Amino acid sequence: SVGALFPPPPFLPQCSLPAQRWIPRPGGSVTCLLAPSTGHNSHAPATSASWCSGIESAVQHHEDKLTKVSQCIDQLSVQLTQLIQTVSTTNPALVPLPAPSPPSVKMGSAEPRLEPPARYHGEEGFSRTFLSQCELNFSLQPSCFPSEESRVAYVLTRLGGDAAIWGTAAWRRRNNCPRFSTLSSSRLAKLRQGDRPLSDYIIRFQALAEDCTWGSSALYDHFYLGLSSRLKDDLAHQPKPRDLDTLMEVATRLDQRFWERQAELSGTQVRTALQMPKPSSAERETSASESEPMQLGRRRITAAEKERRRTHGLCFYCGSSDHQLATCPLKERAQQEKRASC
Repeated sequence: SVGALFPPPPFLPQCSLPAQRWIPRPGGSVTCLLAPSTGHNSHAPATSASWCSGIESAVQHHEDKLTKVSQCIDQLSVQLTQLIQTVSTTNPALVPLPAPSPPSVKMGSAEPRLEPPARYHGEEGFSRTFLSQCELNFSLQPSCFPSEESRVAYVLTRLGGDAAIWGTAAWRRRNNCPRFSTLSSSRLAKLRQGDRPLSDYIIRFQALAEDCTWGSSALYDHFYLGLSSRLKDDLAHQPKPRDLDTLMEVATRLDQRFWERQAELSGTQVRTALQMPKPSSAERETSASESEPMQLGRRRITAAEKERRRTHGLCFYCGSSDHQLATCPLKERAQQEKRASC
């Protein structure tokens, strides 16, 4: 009963509540109605009736609120259902992609261990072979050479002789290493190409220039002054190079072309000599006694051929690269034959 659920406050007099009647309403709610009073309770105070009326108003208010909340929930449910249907019809169901599997390490796929290439000392004709061997090491052992700097450092460790001097100078120039030698300035001022190959002159010039504090103009002038007269004459017919690097490139190109031409002339002279009649024994003895290098049974070599053999480090007597003039077996044999004939 209402009296049991909502007991009257203690300040009200004790009285019995009027009869109650609960009437069901649509939506599952009920309404409490007070029946008219009869009998001895008809004289109940008015305060009890007003208290019951307040309770009924509060219940009615809560019922209205619950009805509105229920309607809002129904509307949201309908809208959510419509939204799900719209999404399912416009976009296919998204299937989650499988997680990428970690890279499998195959057994036996370790990088091969290769022998390092032989040291390169700047020999002509071996640079391509040396670089190819280095590239094989880089491609087959990528974990050992992860960066460009590590590859450059590896190549520098496999250089020797003049090639190592050139590589060290290039590396120091690239990394702006401090210049610590004061003796290099005087050596650079006295450096001249002379009879040495142009490549040797450039290597030594760059190595000394790395330790000097000269400006670019001074280095340009001293490099030009140290060139051979032949190259200076060839450069006179060319536009003036704009800087030291360009001057070195132009001089190298002119020098290579000069030796190519000398090789052409030397080949023509050899073919002409083969067509000429063989010299007599007296002529061979006279030729063999001369101080200039020669080959057995051949006429005296030209000055260009002598320069070529000197440039490439060949034997002055037979032109071989395996030995020098002092240990030439053909020269020794010719001298023995000459002594035997005497």
